[in-house]
Amino acid sequence: MDLTRRTFVTGGTLFVCGLSGCLETNQGEITLSIENESPSPRSVTLTVEQLTKADILFKTSIELTGDDGTEITRTVPRNDDLLLLVSTDAGVEDTFEWTEVKSALTIRITNDIIEFDTA
Repeated sequence: MDLTRRTFVTGGTLFVCGLSGCLETNQGEITLSIENESPSPRSVTLTVEQLTKADILFKTSIELTGDDGTEITRTVPRNDDLLLLVSTDAGVEDTFEWTEVKSALTIRITNDIIEFDTA
């Protein structure tokens, strides 16, 4: 069978289109808003792990003044459940299993509790 231009273009197009699914990234961005609702400054440590593998995706420490907040944007694997571990220098700590990971999560820190809000 002779290789014609039409056969080559059609075959090449199908090959590239077929690969496009393989080349799609399995990563997505999340934004974590961390709000210190206490009047006192807080040192906050945040660790984010893959829930099923217990692999640490990232860990960071943040200094927040009283009634202050910040946002962190990171790239994480899509379709993975995450475990967030949050602790403060005041001894307040909590964990959150983020099983329906969307693009944003708010973490509110008061004098004695940490709240997680996916809305």
